[in-house]
Amino acid sequence: MIIFNGYIQTNADNSKQCIDEETGFPTTQAIKPTWREPIPCQYIASHYNAQALSNNEHFTQAKFWILLDGLVVIKNTLLRLTDAERNEIGVFPITQVELLRAVNQTKIWV
Repeated sequence: MIIFNGYIQTNADNSKQCIDEETGFPTTQAIKPTWREPIPCQYIASHYNAQALSNNEHFTQAKFWILLDGLVVIKNTLLRLTDAERNEIGVFPITQVELLRAVNQTKIWV
């Protein structure tokens, strides 16, 4: 059992194949990302650094573990994480997905 404190949304495949007029080769054009239905989750910050510095500019660096009820196969590469009030925490690339069969949960690293 997990304690729900947020939601995830995976991106829908919204790219389309086009033919480049100059070269004649097929290209893939990305369209603005669209998101699937929200899935309740529990997220835990495994690393959070609000004082990261790059080229003398500050930014926030974060990594999360996300737990889902049930064994969910996720084939997407992007994930949008929101809190329980639907405030966006961020859009992250998925690093790893692990199926925890013993407890019937899915663990996602972003």
